[in-house]
Amino acid sequence: MRKTNVISVLVLAVVFSGQVCLVSAGGESTAPSPQPDPRWPIYHLMAPRGGGVGDVNGPIYHQGNYHVFYQYLPDRSANPKDYCWGHARSKDLIGWQHLPVALRPATDKGEQACHSGGTFITRSGLPMIFYSSWSSQQPREVWAAMGDKDLITWTRYPDNPLLPLALHEGVVKIHKWRDPFVFTHQNDTYIISGGSERLGAAVEEHRGIVSLYRAENDELMKWKYVGPLFYHPDSPDNACPNFFQVGDKWVLLMSRHRPHVEDWFVGTWDQDTLQFEPETSGILAYNEATYATQGLYHADGRVVIWNTIHTWRRENRPTDWPGSLSLPRVISVSEDNRLRVEPLAELSQLRGGHFHAENIALNDAGKVLKEVEGDALEIHVTIEPKDAESFGITVRRSHDGTRGIELRYGDTFYVDGEAAMHSLKHGRENDPVRKPFALSDGEPLELKIFIDKAVLEVFVNNRICYDRIIHACDQTGKALALPQLEDLGIELFANGGEATVKSIDVWEMNPITLTTHQ
Repeated sequence: MRKTNVISVLVLAVVFSGQVCLVSAGGESTAPSPQPDPRWPIYHLMAPRGGGVGDVNGPIYHQGNYHVFYQYLPDRSANPKDYCWGHARSKDLIGWQHLPVALRPATDKGEQACHSGGTFITRSGLPMIFYSSWSSQQPREVWAAMGDKDLITWTRYPDNPLLPLALHEGVVKIHKWRDPFVFTHQNDTYIISGGSERLGAAVEEHRGIVSLYRAENDELMKWKYVGPLFYHPDSPDNACPNFFQVGDKWVLLMSRHRPHVEDWFVGTWDQDTLQFEPETSGILAYNEATYATQGLYHADGRVVIWNTIHTWRRENRPTDWPGSLSLPRVISVSEDNRLRVEPLAELSQLRGGHFHAENIALNDAGKVLKEVEGDALEIHVTIEPKDAESFGITVRRSHDGTRGIELRYGDTFYVDGEAAMHSLKHGRENDPVRKPFALSDGEPLELKIFIDKAVLEVFVNNRICYDRIIHACDQTGKALALPQLEDLGIELFANGGEATVKSIDVWEMNPITLTTHQ
């Protein structure tokens, strides 16, 4: 399987070579890659022609198709606030079809950007988008658009804003009211939104609020403010809240800005008070990329979520990285009432050549896997720590071992020398939600690693996920030097004692199928 590099190069040549679109009988065309950049992924969904990708918006399952929308900049040199809503659909969440842009800013009405929101189908079958409309001249309010039966053509609601600030004015003062999420329960349709309740001028006097609104008619044209669903225990604000029923529990996901991380809460929703009562909480990921998630109920009932892999909030953000969607992820609730996050099982359809090994003893040393290397791989590895001080795996390793991305567990989990959580300088040390990742006594380290050219996703014991791009502007910890295009190796290691690799599986990953709607 050393031939992974050769296969990747051949695939890359096919993906990036063509100016010709092959038209199928179904009226679709294969989408040529935007430009021959060998760092761009082959099995993550990117925007057409290398357009900029922001927050994931409004995923929904409708008439046999999974639809995903996302903040989209067709021209990445334009104002980064001038976001449209890009759109793609899929039969299986693996292959995708690019659809026409769903929303563009209504500049004739002074709108400057179409920010995050949700998608819903009314009882009469009318598709609707609810989103945060942004303008420097107007407050953030919830606007709406109506779609055709295929969710391709969208028309603005003529009397926007559909949910005006007046719904809660005089009751609560919400700063940066934002990001509506739509769901139904017991024949009622609700919207939750993020923001900050301002109790005073100082940030310390703000508290993150998730507000709840209920539709007053089946057409979803009239809404009522119900009250706060939830207050964040340790954040002055929040964004992009999602609310899913998983079994007999409810899961609330919400993103905070200080720092940019995604928190989860598992608990119950009181149908009398309409208050969410959390029982457990934690961090979905310890880095900025897993932020502003959105999700849907799969046709079989699973909850599938996405985030966007970008770095645009960094001061040294790369201008040559357009961003991509993450791989689809399934969330569930464990027996001990904790959130679990795993890659979508159907991603196995992309697997090619396979390498397997087990019971590899490591004693204060490393072992390079000479049989396998590549830059488009899925890796599953389980390591028992024994008495090692630290242990893990290096991917995209250079032949001399001086370059690569190191995934190490010691007192916590580290990616490239950086602890997989934000510095506590951005919050209190007694933060009730944000805590470092730690293995339980006797628990092995279980990693599911997806390498896709410049994109890296790591699922750690199905409890957290860590995303990043392999790019000089995102190389923060620098345990090793930045991998180059030719660096494709894999090394297992243990330091300061013994560890055993119980098993490791490596698969080559094939490109996803991309088509464009005609």
